[in-house]
Amino acid sequence: MVSRESRARQFLPFDALNGFYDALREKEIEYIDKAELSDEIKEQISKVLCSIERKDIIKVRYYTPKEYVDIVGIVEKVDPIKRKIVFVNEVKLDFDNIMNIKKV
Repeated sequence: MVSRESRARQFLPFDALNGFYDALREKEIEYIDKAELSDEIKEQISKVLCSIERKDIIKVRYYTPKEYVDIVGIVEKVDPIKRKIVFVNEVKLDFDNIMNIKKV
């Protein structure tokens, strides 16, 4: 005799194309274009970047390909050659995607 659960399982939705529904949901996300920063704001960001030292706590508004994200963290190092900020938790941010930055 077939259990009730086994019979019910046959009516569960079948995903013949693995990841298809996830791909559709991804297409539904509205992407935000990156704002163009004025020269004044770029200069202000540059000044803050030059003043940041190891173990400073900073708050960064950062652009990802999908959205703007606010990140607060402790700085491990600022790498001017690679143009990155590295946090103690190993998160790395590119200078070019920083929209706003300040010390906390």
